[in-house]
Amino acid sequence: MNVLALDTSGDVGSVALVREGSVHDEELMEPRRHGVSLGPACDRVLLAAGVEAAAIDAVAVGIGPGSYTGTRIGVSFAKTLAFVLDVPLVGLPGLMAVAHEATGERVVVVAPGHRDRVYGAVFGLGGEIPEPERPVALWSLEELLAGMDGVPVMGGPERPPAVRGGSLGALAIRWLAAGREVSDPRGLEPLYLQLAAAER
Repeated sequence: MNVLALDTSGDVGSVALVREGSVHDEELMEPRRHGVSLGPACDRVLLAAGVEAAAIDAVAVGIGPGSYTGTRIGVSFAKTLAFVLDVPLVGLPGLMAVAHEATGERVVVVAPGHRDRVYGAVFGLGGEIPEPERPVALWSLEELLAGMDGVPVMGGPERPPAVRGGSLGALAIRWLAAGREVSDPRGLEPLYLQLAAAER
């Protein structure tokens, strides 16, 4: 299965072509230019993998939380691509893709939020897919970490964890193999957990 995976929710975006056993990826290093760099980066990872667009079997996208504009760009791009190619679309929270890289029984994933709150979640790692024990939401850090003594923490209130396209694509492959529900390209929306700056 060839999965094109992308995330543009942070300053550093990521694009990857993922197959079982191989990943071809590229980081999008220029903040606020994901709309310009996303298409060419996808072309380059497909070329590096020797895969034509017509051979893509599914598209995976990080739906946030994160940058309002950046996330919207990635989700819109992925929706259009999945619709045009007529392939499944898998929209997943970026924090779940981060948790997919962890080991152990559970993990806390934390990213900078707004004012005194963080984006975060707690995931159980007992199966093929990280399962949210505390959902992806805006939390006070104290509330999120309550009762989590000894549980590893990825990221933090000042340092967002990297959402890697390779991890997102590998997670999407497992998601599809497990028969989980795919996203509707016409209806998938970014995971906005607060108002945009202009709305605030």
